[in-house]
Amino acid sequence: MGFSVGEDAMLSCLDSLKRTFDEDLLTWKSELQKYVRPGRDTDEEEIQKDSENAGTMLGTDPGTDPNISSSTASELTSTSESSSRSSSSGDTICRDNVGKQIKAQHQTRNHGYQYKNWTLAFMVKNRIRTTHFDDEMTIRSSDIPVEKFCVTKDEASTIREHMSIMVQRIVTAYMPLFQPLEDNVIKSTKHAFHAESCEKSELFNIGVLDEPPSSIAGVIKILEGLQKYVPLKEDGDPFRIITWDDGLSCERHVDAQNARANGATPLDRLQGLEPAPQEFHKRMLLMQDTMNKMFSGSSATEKGTLFHLKKVFNQRSVSKNVSETFNYVSDFLKELFYHLISLNPNRALTCWNGFLPERLRQDLI
Repeated sequence: MGFSVGEDAMLSCLDSLKRTFDEDLLTWKSELQKYVRPGRDTDEEEIQKDSENAGTMLGTDPGTDPNISSSTASELTSTSESSSRSSSSGDTICRDNVGKQIKAQHQTRNHGYQYKNWTLAFMVKNRIRTTHFDDEMTIRSSDIPVEKFCVTKDEASTIREHMSIMVQRIVTAYMPLFQPLEDNVIKSTKHAFHAESCEKSELFNIGVLDEPPSSIAGVIKILEGLQKYVPLKEDGDPFRIITWDDGLSCERHVDAQNARANGATPLDRLQGLEPAPQEFHKRMLLMQDTMNKMFSGSSATEKGTLFHLKKVFNQRSVSKNVSETFNYVSDFLKELFYHLISLNPNRALTCWNGFLPERLRQDLI
């Protein structure tokens, strides 16, 4: 009703919304605070203070599966025991840049089109618990045994089994002789946290942060506003929360931390949030490395090269710059992998591990 009364009433309603819109986030912080500082309740006055200050920077926009190895099963058991001691599984912040173009109805020298660059952030409760991991102890890479970087026999067996299942799916989909075995193919493989991954994520939209993410000063203000949802440990250090960004935003995040490196407290040094690139950007970087190494216009006349196959299949939208044609490059490489598997049926036969009928095996050979 306040929106129809007058300007003052409207501003009062907006201020009230800004003070209370993140109550759920402060509750999540309280739950995580109880785990971080056991035996000590969260300071209610601090939570109330955070609630009152909300919106000053933020915008108003509101182990029985057979595929599981023994080591994975033991890890799952220990994780389940730890989860029973605390109800908090941890939180994660995701943010990305958003833009808005403002068009001027009457353009002048000082008044024209504008492009606003902001940041949209939201917080998610972790479905798989991560609060039991140690984020303080560091080890020199030279002190880590070489065996830790090598694949064990159990891991190699699991990888081979998963690859065999992938090949089974491909040959039954693309080769007519294998289609009678389609019902025998494993549709999905379960892992140690399959049940938790099937649950629906609990998400809270923090909203648009009215600060420019392209400048260090703007990133500092963004991180300061997001750190209000980071709990503190008994020694006063923040319990760091992972912040998923794109690659460029991660670099600016680190630059902002370097700019505040002389802060008096960890929060002043912006150490409450840990930057990490999103999975989408990791895939893009890996595909970009593949295209840089194997996609070249000079190989257009050489049969079997990526550039030659692009011409054969008439994939005009595929280019070497993966960031501009991500979906086209991903589909192109995926289709080539499927065709490569289908061209070698004798190798595909080894992926059925003896359950292929002998009559059908002889017909295929």
